[in-house]
Amino acid sequence: MNNDGQLDIVLGNKRGENEVFLLDKDGKPGESIHFSGITSHTLDVTLADLNKDGNLDILVANYGSPNELLVNKGDMVFDHQFISNRNFETTAIFAFDINRDQIIDVVETNFEHLNLYYIGHLGDDRNVENANSDD
Repeated sequence: MNNDGQLDIVLGNKRGENEVFLLDKDGKPGESIHFSGITSHTLDVTLADLNKDGNLDILVANYGSPNELLVNKGDMVFDHQFISNRNFETTAIFAFDINRDQIIDVVETNFEHLNLYYIGHLGDDRNVENANSDD
C-alpha cells in the first residue's frame, strides 16, 4: 500500500473502522491506518490501481450504506469518494477488465438487489450498467 516492496494487510471490518496494517521489512505489523469515510458494515475490500498511477486504490463493499472508493494519492493519503449513492446490501466487490479495453472495471454483488458493474475509471465520467436483472 505504501510502495515499500513489502506486503501489507487491508481489513474491512463489519463492526468497526476499516484498517491498513503496514508490514515492516520482517513482515511484522507496524503502523495501522484507519480508512473509510463512514462507519458501516464492510463485507469486502478489493485493491486495484484504478487510475494507473502505481498506487493501489481501495474499493469498499458496504452492507446497507454506499460503497466507497479510496484513491491512493501516495504516502497513505486517500481521496475518499462514494461509488454511488445507493444503499444496497453489497456482499462483494471485484476489479478487473470486463470489456478488455485496458481499463479496470468494477463489479459489485448485491443481496436482494441488482448486481452492478461500472465501466471505465471510477471517479471520472463513468457508466453504470446493470449486470443482472434477476434478484
